[in-house]
Amino acid sequence: MGEKQSANWIIEWISDTCFLLKEEAASESLIVKEKGHHFEKESQSGSTYLFDSKRLHVEFDGRHLNACLDGVISCSAEIDFSGKKMELHHEGPIYGLGDKLGPLDHRGHYYESWNTDPSGIDHFEQMPSLYKSINFLALFDPKGTFGIYYDNTSRCKFDLGLNQPGLICISHIEGCFRAYFFLGSLPQVTACFANLVGHGSLPPRWALGHQQCRFGYKSEQDYDQVIEGYRNADIPLSVIYLDIDYMDGFADFSVNPQTFPSIDQWVAQKEKEGIHVVPIIDCGVKALKGSKPYDEGSEEDVFCKQGKTVFHGEVWPGDSVFPAFLDEKCQHWWKRQIKDFIKHGFAGIWNDMNEPATFDGPFPDDVDMGGLPHRLVRNVYAHFENKATYEALLEIGKRPFILTRAAFAGSAAYAGCWTGDNTSSWTHLNMMIPQLCNMALSGYSYCGVDIGGFKYSPTDELLARWAEAAILNPFYRNHTDHGRNQEGYRLKGKYLEAYRNAVNLHHQLIPYFYDCFYLHQESGAPLLRPLVYGYPNDRRTYQEDSELMFGDSLLLAPALKPGQSKRLLYLPDEFVEYQTGKLLKAGDHIIDCQLGKANLYVKKNSLIPMLEKENLSPKIPDSLHLYWSGGKARCLHYEDEGDGLAHREGKYLLLQIEMKDDGKFDITIVHQGMEIPYRKVVVEYPDHHLESFPFPI
Repeated sequence: MGEKQSANWIIEWISDTCFLLKEEAASESLIVKEKGHHFEKESQSGSTYLFDSKRLHVEFDGRHLNACLDGVISCSAEIDFSGKKMELHHEGPIYGLGDKLGPLDHRGHYYESWNTDPSGIDHFEQMPSLYKSINFLALFDPKGTFGIYYDNTSRCKFDLGLNQPGLICISHIEGCFRAYFFLGSLPQVTACFANLVGHGSLPPRWALGHQQCRFGYKSEQDYDQVIEGYRNADIPLSVIYLDIDYMDGFADFSVNPQTFPSIDQWVAQKEKEGIHVVPIIDCGVKALKGSKPYDEGSEEDVFCKQGKTVFHGEVWPGDSVFPAFLDEKCQHWWKRQIKDFIKHGFAGIWNDMNEPATFDGPFPDDVDMGGLPHRLVRNVYAHFENKATYEALLEIGKRPFILTRAAFAGSAAYAGCWTGDNTSSWTHLNMMIPQLCNMALSGYSYCGVDIGGFKYSPTDELLARWAEAAILNPFYRNHTDHGRNQEGYRLKGKYLEAYRNAVNLHHQLIPYFYDCFYLHQESGAPLLRPLVYGYPNDRRTYQEDSELMFGDSLLLAPALKPGQSKRLLYLPDEFVEYQTGKLLKAGDHIIDCQLGKANLYVKKNSLIPMLEKENLSPKIPDSLHLYWSGGKARCLHYEDEGDGLAHREGKYLLLQIEMKDDGKFDITIVHQGMEIPYRKVVVEYPDHHLESFPFPI
């Protein structure tokens, strides 16, 4: 590797625990800037620079980087002379990297960041890349965590000790070196990263409910039958998705007039029934003269090009062209299409196939995606599509609900996500918890997997167990491929009962989920959490990926094997078993896993706002129902209209609720921008007996 003759490096302080190191165009001197104190020095590239903030000490000489926080948490890295590779030594657990398979702790694995649709291939643990690229690593140590955000949009490679244990090698193909470094506790590092790149805002409340999708529903009647099936089975349903069969010839922004003859009226009727309708949009636009999106896009020159001609590829509609989303004029064109299309009454947008994926092989490296070539910006193609979609919904006054398959660091600010085409297998059920926990640690909180698996067919046991294991997933959707049926209401006997119980419990927890989303948008703290997040000094938590927590208070330890009747539960603290009310001490427990029993645990000294079993609608109830796990407890409870943008203007309610040992409670209004909806407070005790009180304010 040839040695550089010169370099231009800049250090910028982002906060007292985070700094940016970046390389700019080559010059005759090494420049290091301390942004916080407007300090600048110039010298030859062999010099070492020492910089201090109030807490952070950094040394850098153009190749060797050393940093220390509060004299305790330290890290060192070596950057090669090409500026395209960084090496670090770390012996502890490694978390992050977003949408990657394998165990919670990524040590000993190799990954790449290159948004990929592995069509026709089952996802497996050694697969280096999937649909999303989030170049964030948390190098964990109980004394403190060292975080790295490798800010590069080209293909990046992460050898996390595969070829040499303890040696982490990070490299990129295109562009200059640019990396953010974070030091602190695991919660501090992950929140700092999420706040830096952008994290999710409040989803509509209905988006936290049970959802249904299948590739293969072809008409209004098909959907009506599904909705009726869930209604007859007494299983709550909040959202249905229109997959590509609703389109006319699979063309974006079109509706088949034969199978959906009254789309506006039909969508409006579904909303009256409490069902929100979300259509899929693929990024491949049908190359058909006479269609509005294609004609307008051609006239405005917004499609990707190869050389001077528009690039074509084959996707579902056949011959297709692809919006050059990095170009602002393309974003404006896309926003107009979204605004026109959403007028049918749709509740949100589902952006799919946006890695981007085609049927005739990968995009050539030189395809222009809006001013930059594919090889450099493939990983952010979907990011800018989601940004434009988000802005379109905001501009017409809708609270954005966008679901995406592909993403980059910070895409959570614009869209929720799911993990793509998993399979109906126990292996993929077991992969769910570590995959979603690493997504959450990487800044993505509204996420989930296809319950039951997208490909192949689940057994009745697997489908019911999956619904139980996903109870804490913020995005809770049953989704499957064409040609088969796995809707929960089709189950029979004990499997139907288990599926229903799981969905009901998920809906009961919506107020708690909503509270945690409020805290997430305020602080960047993840919703789903591996146990190590809250218990960094407990070594038993470092690789625990069969359990997970939601917020500070809920822990789930689902059955993950066929025929499983018992499992080992490890508790890092005192928890109350939700179903029995039994208080369990920290340590190991052998627990029952009979079908229909969700192994949900509530941390002692917790208050959980819930819905009552008799009213599982995501709408705001008229009573404040609190599950109390005993002892002194406190929570913040948030309410707004559940949809729309009024909360951004202060029209929301924030309550601080405190429970004393004797069961007496105090409620303090922290913010009142709307009328208090509650008439009473219902306290549920661990043994599930209820006491009702008039709302005290």
